[in-house]
Amino acid sequence: MLYACFMTSQAPIDALIDSLTPQQQIAQRLIVGTGGGDEAPLSPTAQHFLTLGVGGLILFRNDVEPFATAAECATWIKGLREQCLGLWVSVDQEGGFIERLPSRWFPSIPSPRAIGEAVRASASSQRGYSTDVAAEAADWLGFYLERLGIGMIMAPTLDVNTEATNPVIGVRSYSDDAETVVNCATVALERFKARNLIAVGKHAPGHGSSTLDSHATLPTLHPTAEELGVFQRLAPQCQALMMAHAHYPNLQAGEALSLPATLSPSVRSLIRNEWGFEGVLITDDLCMGAITQAYSAIESARQAVTAGMDILLYRDAGPDQWTVLEALTDDLTSGRMDATAHRESLRRILTLKQSTQSALPNPTTVAQLFNPASLAAISDSLADRTLTVQTPWPSNESGEAIANKGSWWVIEPDRSNIPQYANEADTATLAQHLMDAGVPVGHSVTYNVTAPWKSPIDCLPENTAILWVSHAPHDAGFRENFVAWLNLFGPSVTIIQVDAGLPLTGVAPGTHLYSGTYRTPNIAALAQRLAPWMAPEKDSVWTGETFDWESILAADPHALDDDATSSD
Repeated sequence: MLYACFMTSQAPIDALIDSLTPQQQIAQRLIVGTGGGDEAPLSPTAQHFLTLGVGGLILFRNDVEPFATAAECATWIKGLREQCLGLWVSVDQEGGFIERLPSRWFPSIPSPRAIGEAVRASASSQRGYSTDVAAEAADWLGFYLERLGIGMIMAPTLDVNTEATNPVIGVRSYSDDAETVVNCATVALERFKARNLIAVGKHAPGHGSSTLDSHATLPTLHPTAEELGVFQRLAPQCQALMMAHAHYPNLQAGEALSLPATLSPSVRSLIRNEWGFEGVLITDDLCMGAITQAYSAIESARQAVTAGMDILLYRDAGPDQWTVLEALTDDLTSGRMDATAHRESLRRILTLKQSTQSALPNPTTVAQLFNPASLAAISDSLADRTLTVQTPWPSNESGEAIANKGSWWVIEPDRSNIPQYANEADTATLAQHLMDAGVPVGHSVTYNVTAPWKSPIDCLPENTAILWVSHAPHDAGFRENFVAWLNLFGPSVTIIQVDAGLPLTGVAPGTHLYSGTYRTPNIAALAQRLAPWMAPEKDSVWTGETFDWESILAADPHALDDDATSSD
């Protein structure tokens, strides 16, 4: 059990450091996962870390999914923090598809990109440019996280997403526009801090230009001066920064091409000396492929400490992490570790802990605050306000909306194929929501986002209308096949695109909406926004015809050779 003066803001930091054993000091520089499973929420190793006094725990969806209510989760978090005084309980809760806490008992926040697009669109509104929706989203997020007992959020993302097909950042970034990122991140950081929540800006020095996923491999990046400038402007506002697992030749002169920024003294020097950042430096997860493909657990840990990282982050809590603890403890006691730098890291960590310690969660209060009606109202309002029309609705010469007299094809991702959405409480498709709103949906097609697009039919009736919802904008092969299919039908097809990333190119002009995520509140908001235009006269009836094209084609490759599937 850690020294109780963690809870006393006046306790001298150096006295606190001296009260810790070398092993406890190293433990304070680690944030680990729970390592839990179906039988126990904490692995034996994670329990050992808690007993020793680990710096923090990071929660993932599998950790909190078993809890039926927020009050149950709050009770669990309260117990963790009582076991380990000063424990940082942290979570990746960026919004959009990066939401670890389930929407059945936690508000669903739009993706940062959806927020950024709404902020950009506000410039042309009567009210004028406003970051209110970014501030409100962060405020609600901070409010509920604090009440739950979570003290650290691995957000906001400060990257400028300059690469449209970026597989690792994408909609996690507020924008491809630097000023939008700065403006949205600034208000988010302010609101998080006001809620006594430690915000970890990421991924320094910039991950927005990547075409590779650092969860699997090490990207080599060349960020522009503008991208670097965003981090330099925002770093002083952050209490903590997370490093990127990428190599930056222009910033790492003389260092090996296999050396990520996380392990780089040169990048640390840039951040500390040129950007003037004085807060806590945290690695990205050291279990990611960009690290493990080149370094053992002990090698990467030692290199990170040598490079000046204050905290080492691991999504796991197993034998490798305990071995790291023992190796670093041995380095400290034997003199192989720079004792002065180590003490400076501990000062930064413990000073931040003392200044941000919050009260333990009250499960009774949580049960009252986390009620379904309130959560739904917040989620639905934010979803509606961050649904942005990028291009005008199709119209005729008189400027009135064109009412399609036939039925619509609604083509959307199968959420059961998307891990981030597979556990949604409401599994209704957009087509079903539109049907409930009176839209004449003749065909509902869900596609597997992990497989190439397969053409469901080779011809469509005149004046067909298609509503297409995108996923995985970096999947170029899928998009090329889909565009080729759409172009079979020429200009007689009316197309509405709803995307969570990159709009289609190479198709006839149509209406383009930006949604940014595919969670239930966003689907409902889409249906409410689209229904008045798609079904102003409601003169067609839903036929109930829904197709699982892959199963049909597997059973009979020629099943769709004619127009038998048309409901007209």
